[in-house]
Amino acid sequence: MVRDTNLEDIGQLSLRVYRLVFPEDAIYGNLMYGGKLLLILDEIIAIMAIKFAKGAIVTASLDALDFYHPICVGNILVLATSLNYTGRSSMEIGVKVLAEDPVNNTVQHTCTAFSTCVKVDEHGKPRLLASFTPVTDVEKRRWAEAEQRKQHRMKVFVGLYSC
Repeated sequence: MVRDTNLEDIGQLSLRVYRLVFPEDAIYGNLMYGGKLLLILDEIIAIMAIKFAKGAIVTASLDALDFYHPICVGNILVLATSLNYTGRSSMEIGVKVLAEDPVNNTVQHTCTAFSTCVKVDEHGKPRLLASFTPVTDVEKRRWAEAEQRKQHRMKVFVGLYSC
């Protein structure tokens, strides 16, 4: 994972959210609580997934998440979200999180997350998603990378549940 602060073309199905980090977001002193960031990430991911699914979704997984740089009270979070991949009923949503220090005029890449969401009906059963075709070079690259992550997830899943 390259830790950079560049934000790519946002693509057809993307969402960019800005949020100020408040003292109540901190766990101790001036540092943002990681659990609070996870809550924000899941909410942003859900919004992106619901917009595409046009219906109810559930979060099926969140890939391992590494924090590259601390987030401080007073930072401005930039959450750049995109639809990376769709299957029959599931989709991968990616979020890149930047922390901007407006006083020192610096921006840090704090983390990147990939979540799998599933469209469900009123009984919690998977529903078919509309098709999505990547058009831009960025979308095509994200799709290919997401396919690789999906294959890896499936290998791990099968490995966990085989005797």
